[in-house]
Amino acid sequence: MNSKAKLYSPANTKSYLESKQALSIIIILTILSFIYVFYANFLFYDDDILLLNNNFINKFNLSLLYNSFSFNNIIHFHPLVYLSYAIEYQLNGLNPFIYHLTNLLLHCGNILLVYILIQSIITDKYVSLCTALLFAIHPLHVESVAWVTERKDVLYAFFYLSSLILYIRFIKRKQNKFYVSSLLLFILSCLSKAMAVTMPLLILLAEYKITGTKRINLKRILPFLIISIIFIGINLKVGFYNIQIPVYSLYERFSLVCYSILFYPFKIILPFNLSAIYLYPENLQWIHFISPVILAIIFYYFAKGPGINKIILFGALFYLFSILPVLPVVPFGISLTADRFTYVPSIGLFFIGSFYLCLFIKKVSKQKVYLLYTATGVYFALLGILTFNRCKDWLNTETLMKSAIQHNDKNYYAYFLLANYYTINKNYSEAIENYNSCLRLNGNYSEAQFNLGNMYFYSGKLEDAAKCFKVVIEINPLDEEAYNNLGVVYETCGEIELAIEYYQISAKLGYEPAKNVLKYYCRSW
Repeated sequence: MNSKAKLYSPANTKSYLESKQALSIIIILTILSFIYVFYANFLFYDDDILLLNNNFINKFNLSLLYNSFSFNNIIHFHPLVYLSYAIEYQLNGLNPFIYHLTNLLLHCGNILLVYILIQSIITDKYVSLCTALLFAIHPLHVESVAWVTERKDVLYAFFYLSSLILYIRFIKRKQNKFYVSSLLLFILSCLSKAMAVTMPLLILLAEYKITGTKRINLKRILPFLIISIIFIGINLKVGFYNIQIPVYSLYERFSLVCYSILFYPFKIILPFNLSAIYLYPENLQWIHFISPVILAIIFYYFAKGPGINKIILFGALFYLFSILPVLPVVPFGISLTADRFTYVPSIGLFFIGSFYLCLFIKKVSKQKVYLLYTATGVYFALLGILTFNRCKDWLNTETLMKSAIQHNDKNYYAYFLLANYYTINKNYSEAIENYNSCLRLNGNYSEAQFNLGNMYFYSGKLEDAAKCFKVVIEINPLDEEAYNNLGVVYETCGEIELAIEYYQISAKLGYEPAKNVLKYYCRSW
């Protein structure tokens, strides 16, 4: 029993204190790297939908608890996230500081869990500390920590990693309390974000790594599998909404999947030119088409080569299994890839890199080891600086969208969100300029046309407003609000009969404000 206990704790008190001190330094470095999140505001990029204008958050009562765990009137099923928002709202209203503080505290908790997880896989504290440090300060994780909407990332990861750690303890100690606790934490993770449904695959991977067996223990895995299937069904019901992306052939879709698998490791190694929005390409480039070839070469090498190392196998499969739900097999959002998708999957790649870095340090000569230490230190310092600077991009909607446009000046959606930000702040001239920039890149984006029409109306340019609403109707002949707004424009111009005509169309489509206007003009309504 003593030999097994060493898998869960350092070999001696000195080693324990060294690890504790190292983890304390990592937490301090993390806070310094992410310090700018404390100055960040809410974003008009999902924060407004999921938090600021979310009626579930405003009142903390039994009705809220019921609504948080229902899925009839929401886009995504994240009840624990909404519940955490509600608690924060009761404590401090809509002060952004506390929401960002919670995200950072959860991230710090996840850093400790990453360390414990790797220690349970391989009892090398240096590999564990290195993995935890990479996880802590990597720029790809800024999106998950600095964006209040991505509370779901840091929250699901907290329960997900805790569940996996306890399952590994169950494998080693054969105590049912660890199994039950792991199962309960897995449910909490699923209640935080849909990506948690990959846990059964990670459990199989842990079984293989710890026991060496390739046989599936169906009795152990079945409860996790059933829960996964239930939550997949729930999220399929509530998780899709109308999006505008190009239509691709089957091979093009396959190429994009392969590209996404390779995209994240590349960004992990060289985290430059990051963006909040990586749009689907209108036309695939050479990098997309050769991605399947590159992946095929990699798989062929390991299949026909000298045999894959268990460390590489564990890390690579950890990455692939946990990234599966967000691969673009079926489009579920406007972005092809996203930095936030790497929050948990990156652990597998960090583990591989950390293991071989530590192994290389042990093997090199004393003359070269200092050079290697220096290079490693410079790389970690660079990651911290990049994270520090990336947090500045997330200060508000304007800085974030300008950063996305700087990354890709053809990002029509970034122009759209920037225009929305200016609209909310009543900077109509800037809003009009950015809506037009958006429409120059995507003329069929009806929502941008609609908003531009509103801006022209508020600016007194009624003729331009009417043109915009007519374009919206051409794109979507069933847009009841466009007919109503066109009626408002003509009513303002004094063309009452024409206005009534458009109000009637809007009312027939079911738009209540149009019906109310017609009651004033027409007694029959």
